[in-house]
Amino acid sequence: MRWRDYLRAFARSFKRSLKDYTVEVYVWWFAYLPTELLNIALGLASWYYYTRFVTVSSGVSGAEWFLSYVLLGIAIVPLLNMGIEQPEVALRSLYRGHVSTGGFRIPLWAYYYLAGVPRSVAAVSGFVFSFLQFVVRAVLYLLLGTLLFGVELGPSANYAGAVLFCALGFLACLGVGLILANTFWLFIYKEDVHENPFTWFVTTTATVLGGTYFPVDVLPAWLRPLSYAFPHVYVFKGLRKALLQGAALESLNQELTALTVYATISVLIGILLLRKVEEHMVYKARKV
Repeated sequence: MRWRDYLRAFARSFKRSLKDYTVEVYVWWFAYLPTELLNIALGLASWYYYTRFVTVSSGVSGAEWFLSYVLLGIAIVPLLNMGIEQPEVALRSLYRGHVSTGGFRIPLWAYYYLAGVPRSVAAVSGFVFSFLQFVVRAVLYLLLGTLLFGVELGPSANYAGAVLFCALGFLACLGVGLILANTFWLFIYKEDVHENPFTWFVTTTATVLGGTYFPVDVLPAWLRPLSYAFPHVYVFKGLRKALLQGAALESLNQELTALTVYATISVLIGILLLRKVEEHMVYKARKV
């Protein structure tokens, strides 16, 4: 397909996704969002005062620790983990979901095939709204955390650099998610499996070991090398330097290079592997 055909197919798929998500988005903005704001404020308050309690005897500024680890962690890590989880979620929706039309119930992948929409385009258009929700939630965490508790970013904070790190980090996590999405085929016939254990293990481990809520240096020496297998480490190192120290991009070459290489390799491997495995599974299904 030419790029114009892909754009038209994406527009058709996005239109259907918009129709499906209209009620959900309305509910989220006008009913769920107020309670979400309260939940964020209460959660931040709990972490803030807990941080003050813990750091009193250590001589470390509670506000500095809260901003550097707690606030950035709970604001950004859900966005990164969403990148890991979403490819498998999209694949599950595509091959387990159904569409009812004209009294018939057909699989979602067959519906898109008949509509001339490539599966990849359908998958991308399906998680656009989820991505936007996570971005809005991250922004709300940062805004409320700084406004309610008087925590200020550095006077020369590099916001453009922070956005770049979030974007590269999301792409790197998306690459990991594309690789892990291949394990979906192990559970395709198990309707009672609602969460991929491989994806859960990686997101949980990355959150704990990735320097999200505490420095990697506090981990046992034998465990620290494992931390650098996850993109989270490079994202949060770069974010703390950019936002708290106001570091320019020239001073962030190490983290930027690591994330760029990580994202490029993982996305390419993930796409190639996903296509090969999917083609193999479809071939096996046709032979049955």
